[in-house]
Order: sequence, then C-alpha cells, then structure tokens
Amino acid sequence: MTPRQRVLLALCIAAAMAACGCKGTGGMSRPPSPKEGSSPVLVMRLYDVRDLLDASEGEKESLTDRARGLVELIVNMIAPEGWGLAFVAGANPDTSRGALSVVSGQTTGACIGEGRIAYRAGALVVVQPPEIHQQIEELFKLLREHQAASAKRAK
Repeated sequence: MTPRQRVLLALCIAAAMAACGCKGTGGMSRPPSPKEGSSPVLVMRLYDVRDLLDASEGEKESLTDRARGLVELIVNMIAPEGWGLAFVAGANPDTSRGALSVVSGQTTGACIGEGRIAYRAGALVVVQPPEIHQQIEELFKLLREHQAASAKRAK
C-alpha cells in the first residue's frame, strides 16, 4: 500500500467509524478513564495480520515498512494517548512520524499510556483494555473488507 493509499484508507476508516457513531480521536473512542486509584484491566491478544500485509501488485514497500504502517495506523487512530510502547522487528528509527514513532525496540515522543503493541513474523501482540481490542478488531474488519473490495475491482 502506498503512502497515499494509506492516508486515503485512514480517512475512509475514520469516516466509517464516525458514521457508526464512534466518537473520539480519529473517529475512534478513547480508552475509558480509570477510576481514581485503579488501573484499567490490560489484556494481551495475538492478531494474525499476514493477510493485511500482503503486497498488492506493483507494491514496492518492504514487509517491515508495511508492518510499520499498520502499527502506526493503529496507534494514531485508536486511542493515541493510550500507547506506551510500539515495536516493529527490523524497523529503522524515524522520529518524523508523529507523537509516537515506531522504531526498532523503542519509541520516541509522547509515550504516556500503558498499552503495548509489537509486530514480528506476521503477528501483532497487543496489550490494551478489552474496549481497545474491540476497536482494533473493527479496524481489521474494515481493512479486510477494503482489501476484498479492491481485489474485486482489480479483476
């Protein structure tokens, strides 16, 4: 997916989420604020994203770059203030991509949340409250629907 396609897709997803009544940053809702003295319950889930990272015909981005783009989409669209660490195995440091820059083994910028996301070998490991996992699943569903529609148009 080219950078232009990624931006267009992000805008389409944001519009779709807004149409569904989701509120918050980027069309996605923010994580619930924990009650004073309590922490949100964090859940670890593993997501198989190999299908989301398949290169389209003529794609020039590496798998690592596509994975980085997917992680950046997630941390920028879904509760951006809720992420504390983002990791893509094999990614090169780049601090020019917003508040939470995904780099190899570290993050830079505003890392204020407790959430974690890491990509390696076709899988994302995400540690977030259940509400955020629901939003990630919705995002993946929309991405898969978009891929299917694009594949149909290409035929």
